[in-house]
Amino acid sequence: MSVSSEIAKGHVPPRNPFLNNEPLHYYWMAHFLSGALYRNVSGLGVTVEQVVLIDGLMFGLMAAGFLYALVRLVGPGPPFSALAVAAAFLANSFEGADMIRAIVTHHGSWAELKDVNIDAVTRWFYKGMPVDGLQRLLLYQPHHLTGYMLALAALWLVALAEDVRETSVSLWAGILLAMTLIFSTFTALIMGVAIALLYVLRLVQQRALRSAVTCAILGGVPSAVGVAVTNALGYTDMRFGFLLILQPNPVAFAQVGRMLLLSFGPLLLGAIAALGRGRWLLREGAAPLALVIAAFAFYFFTTVPDMGGVWVGWRSGHMLLIAFAALSAAALDAAWRRPRARIPVALAATAALALALPTVAVDVYNAQDITNHDQGPEFPWTLIISPDEREAFDWIRKSTPPDAIVQVESFVRGSKHWAYMQAFAQRRSIGIGMGSMIPEKPYRDASEEIRRRIFLGTSVEDIYLAARQFGINYLVFGRVERRHYTAGASLIAASPELFPRVFRNDEITIFQVQ
Repeated sequence: MSVSSEIAKGHVPPRNPFLNNEPLHYYWMAHFLSGALYRNVSGLGVTVEQVVLIDGLMFGLMAAGFLYALVRLVGPGPPFSALAVAAAFLANSFEGADMIRAIVTHHGSWAELKDVNIDAVTRWFYKGMPVDGLQRLLLYQPHHLTGYMLALAALWLVALAEDVRETSVSLWAGILLAMTLIFSTFTALIMGVAIALLYVLRLVQQRALRSAVTCAILGGVPSAVGVAVTNALGYTDMRFGFLLILQPNPVAFAQVGRMLLLSFGPLLLGAIAALGRGRWLLREGAAPLALVIAAFAFYFFTTVPDMGGVWVGWRSGHMLLIAFAALSAAALDAAWRRPRARIPVALAATAALALALPTVAVDVYNAQDITNHDQGPEFPWTLIISPDEREAFDWIRKSTPPDAIVQVESFVRGSKHWAYMQAFAQRRSIGIGMGSMIPEKPYRDASEEIRRRIFLGTSVEDIYLAARQFGINYLVFGRVERRHYTAGASLIAASPELFPRVFRNDEITIFQVQ
């Protein structure tokens, strides 16, 4: 909602609604369709929530069909291809079964399932690497699917080309990879390694390794253009070093066997079974095999600053689930051709899928559950936006210029409200420092400066001067801010010549910076 509404304002590149003095970094191109659509239909009364939901549904339907096509192209028949793709979305983890086991063993309550991030059991209880199942792409990350499909198309193109030395193969692989870089940067890095591995294998198979340099140049030029475009658009923030650090990731190596089994469930077992088909792996299965190698390399040997080592597990994990689905489908299809193996295979597959179903079932239930008002570890399980807050947000959206800077205090509300103003009022702030972007340091620093000079200010003249220097147009005080920053709120409220009050209800008070 935040990024789509910002894109709809039409700036190129989009302004950063969480750090207004900079361009928006990180993945905004993936929301471009939603932003463009919202720009054209908002005048008709269509909300950004509706646009995001409609686009999410379309992305999900398209991606499911696309993944089925990819799996079919590596050899399995329709039944097992469909089963593998369904498992990738609906039965992809044993974490739910592990949580149920713990509840039964310790005589716990079934209500505990509502108060746990079920697809992050590996992180919450074992301190290992979290891997989100593909169902979460459909729930709240559909924008990543565009980058995934572009990247997978490039990899499968190299795998299926009759002659990888042809100019068109290298160029189109490079173009698709460049587009992936613009939509999902980290995915492009993983896929770049996978394509390179696959290209070497295909050239060796065709006894044409001498063409490697030519193919690398032809594919590298479009990729270099993609890098140039991302730099021109300010897509990544390089001021604080590289976002990707090459080093062993201790989180990935923690209880590695158990974590992999819990995270990838039956698809990991199916992929292991596929390893016995060496000839198929080097031919039809070369694309998913190369993707597994590349994704595991990033999973175990890279990390992202400020993210505690866990960030790489999400993108790498999705790539592994997709590759495992293709490998599992092929393994099941091959086993089914042996009449004596059919009953054991059917029993084993049914048992594995049954154990994996609880994760997605609980995850989908918890995702839509708005009745759970309990407090999570650092956030409420349901974020409640009250009618008074919506009234204030509606007033801001209708009564202030689209490029107005509307500031709330970032830290007192915590990570649960990091997109509070941007999502619901569609206005920018100077600094929002709790969990908004990576690296977090510039956002935290700006937010701390806002808090120190404005909300903790001891002189109304100094507060006013700071607000003018920051370019803030409106200051928002809710109940939380008034309770924590009583002195600052009182100074501002007592100075209508500098801060006239322009909106007030029981929950929110808004002051304009004169």
